[in-house]
Amino acid sequence: MKLRYEVKEMRKKNDYKINIMMMGGRRCGKTTVLASMQECFDRKFGSSNLTISSPDSATAIDFEEKIKEMKDYYHFNKAYTFSPDYEPTSELKTYQMGLSLKSKSNGEIKMNFTDFPGGWISMKENAKLLEKSMADSHVIIIAIDTPHLMEHTKSDDHDTVGMFNEASNRSHLVSNLIKRHLSLDNSTKMILFVPLKCERYRRNGTMSTVIRKIKTAYRPLIDHINNEHNREKCVMAITPIYTFGTVEFKRFKRSDAGKILVSPETRLPRYPLYGFTDDAGNMPEPLYCDMPLIYTLMYVLTIAKETKEKAHKRAPWFIKGMRKLGEGFLNFPSADDFLMEINGLYSELSKVMNNNSEGFELITNPLQWK
Repeated sequence: MKLRYEVKEMRKKNDYKINIMMMGGRRCGKTTVLASMQECFDRKFGSSNLTISSPDSATAIDFEEKIKEMKDYYHFNKAYTFSPDYEPTSELKTYQMGLSLKSKSNGEIKMNFTDFPGGWISMKENAKLLEKSMADSHVIIIAIDTPHLMEHTKSDDHDTVGMFNEASNRSHLVSNLIKRHLSLDNSTKMILFVPLKCERYRRNGTMSTVIRKIKTAYRPLIDHINNEHNREKCVMAITPIYTFGTVEFKRFKRSDAGKILVSPETRLPRYPLYGFTDDAGNMPEPLYCDMPLIYTLMYVLTIAKETKEKAHKRAPWFIKGMRKLGEGFLNFPSADDFLMEINGLYSELSKVMNNNSEGFELITNPLQWK
C-alpha cells in the first residue's frame, strides 16, 4: 500500500500544470462547455495516443450531470420552445482535466480551469482574488453569451451590440480588468474569446457579424493588445463553440403587452427561448467544443518546441514569460512524446483557423501559426 502511495506521489511531481481562467456572465453555460469540451476531445482523439480524463471525482460528477442535462432536452417535443434552466455558478470552482499518453505510465498535463461566478467581476471584494487568478493563469477564456451580444441593437450597423450585452457579458468590465492586469504585470497570455449559443448565426451565415460585434464589445482589450507595442506578447483568438449543434436561440419571451420580460435585479431577459432546428435528431451534435483545448495545448507545445529548437536564441516573439513556460515543459518526463503529437493537434487547428465563415479568427499571432 505504501509503495502505491509513493508511486502516486511521484506521478504528481511529474505532472505539468496549465492554469486556465474562465470569465463570462451569469448563466452563459461555462460549466456545460467544459463538460462538452472533454467529451468532444475524447471522441476525436480517442483512437490516438492521447487520452483525457477528469482526475478528481467532483469534476467527473459535475461533467456527467451537465452532459445528462444536455441530452434530457432532446426528450422535449421538437416543435416547442424552451428556456434552458442553467443554474448560475454561485461560488468559485476549479475543474481539472488531465491529458496523458497511452504509451506512457507517468507524466500528465493537468489543466486547471478556474470558473468564477459571472457576478463577481463587478464586486470590489473579489478584485484581489480575480487578479491573483489572472496572474497565475497561462490562458484566459472569455465566454460570451452570443444572443445577448447580437440581439436588439439600436441600429442595423454591424458595429453596434445588443442592448443586453453589457448586463450579460460585462464586456467593458472584463476588458478593463484584463487590460489593467497586462499593463501592470507585463504578462504573456493566450486570450480566447469563446462565443456560445451561436448555432442560429452559423445557420443563417452571420458568424462574420458575430466576429465584428465581439471586436466592438471588447474593443478596449483588443486595441490594447493588437498594436505594434503589445501584439508580440499575447496570442488572441476568437473560437466559437456550438454546444448543442441543433438547438438555437429563437427570441426573448415577452409580456402580453409586448415587452421583453426583464429581471429588475440582473437587468437581463428572464426567459431566453430556444428551439430545435429542423434537422435535430435525438442527441446533441456539438461542434468545435474541443477547440479551446486544442488552442491551449498548441500554445504550450509550440512554445516548448521553439524553446527546445532555439535554446536561448532570441526570436521576434521570444519574451521572458513565454520562455519560462516552455522551459518548464521541457523538464516534463513525457515532453518529447507530447511534442510528437503536435502535428495531429496542428492539423485540427489549421482546419478552422482564420475561417470567418465558421466564426474563427486569429487576431494576434506571435507564435506564427499558419
